[in-house]
Amino acid sequence: MTKRTLAHILISLGVLSAASMSHAAEPENTPKASRNIRGDEARNNNPEGEGLAKSAPARLGRADRAFITKAAEGRLFEMAVAELAAKRSSDARVKAFSAWSIKENQQALQALKQIGVSHNYPLPEELTDESRKVIARLEKMSGRNFDRSYRQEVGIKANEQDIDLLKRSKRATRNEDLITWIDQTLPNLERQKARALELKI
Repeated sequence: MTKRTLAHILISLGVLSAASMSHAAEPENTPKASRNIRGDEARNNNPEGEGLAKSAPARLGRADRAFITKAAEGRLFEMAVAELAAKRSSDARVKAFSAWSIKENQQALQALKQIGVSHNYPLPEELTDESRKVIARLEKMSGRNFDRSYRQEVGIKANEQDIDLLKRSKRATRNEDLITWIDQTLPNLERQKARALELKI
């Protein structure tokens, strides 16, 4: 055997030995590189929203705040005048109408307060100066004169104004809570107006 042939054999054995050692050092189950999961994929993998921050209720916009304030003032006014009618009126039909009006407006106001609480916006709890003036004028009346003024000022006129307010606000607002409240309250106001028109005094 020549020296050259022996050298080739030794080199081949060295290469095979190195390759074998390299293969043995390599882990059998090499983990695959993880890929970044985008936010939308993470949400899909967590349908219940666990661990995700929940957004707070949206604050009311300026127009919605103006509406909810005026709507609450209207309910306070109608209840105050209805309570006065229950004491001053001499007509059983007017007394019955005023008692029904108080109940309807109390329910509407309570629902409106819940919306105010959920959106961190307090509602007024006192009458406006304009409402106080109307009540002060009615307090000076009695008998049929009072009944007629109450029917006209509150049963018809005030309800007409509130009906118009609710219709305009429903077209303008995007707040689902207010839209629901308007849908529930508007038919009641229309019934109040209709019953007032039926009162023949």
